[in-house]
Amino acid sequence: QPVEVSVKSETVTVDQIEQRYYRVRDDDKVAALMRLFETEDVHSALLFTRTKLRASEIAEALRTRDYPVEALHGDLKQSERDRVMARFRKGHVNILVATDVAARGLDIENVSHVFNVDVPLDPEGYVHRIGRTGRAGKAGTAITLVTGADQRRLIDIERYLKQSIPLAELPSVSAVLERRDD
Repeated sequence: QPVEVSVKSETVTVDQIEQRYYRVRDDDKVAALMRLFETEDVHSALLFTRTKLRASEIAEALRTRDYPVEALHGDLKQSERDRVMARFRKGHVNILVATDVAARGLDIENVSHVFNVDVPLDPEGYVHRIGRTGRAGKAGTAITLVTGADQRRLIDIERYLKQSIPLAELPSVSAVLERRDD
C-alpha cells in the first residue's frame, strides 16, 4: 500500500541570495563583467555559460585581463576537472567559468557570486545555477546578463520563481574609478 508524499516549497530560491539582472548586448558581456568585478566584493565566483566554447572564450578573455580563472566543461578529462576544482577550492583561482553539464552536482562552499553570462534555457536551470551561492545560511549574489533576445526567458524565470528579478544599472566608469581609488 505505497503512499506518495510530495512537499512543495512556497519559494523556489532562498532569501539570502540577492538577485538582479543587467541588460547588455552580447558583445558587451565581458566588459560588463569587468565593471561588476571592479565594483562588487567578489571573493569567489561561478560564471555560467550555455556552451563549452563560450566557457572557454569567457575564461580566456578574463585570463588575458589577469583574472585568476579556470574553465570547466564537458571536453575536459576527469583528471583535468579534478585539477580545476582543486585549484578553485584551494583559492588558487577565484573565478570558475562552467557549463551547466559540468557544474551539475558541484558542492562548493563560500561562493560569493553566481554570474549567468548566458541566461539558462529553462527556469529550473536558473534555480540550480544560483543555488551554488547563498549556502549554509550565508548571503550570496546572483547576477544575470540579459540581452534583448533573452528577455522572454527572463520572464519565464520570474514566472517560475513567482517573483520579479530587479533590473540594475551597470556601474559607470566613474564608479569603477572611484572604487579603485578606495
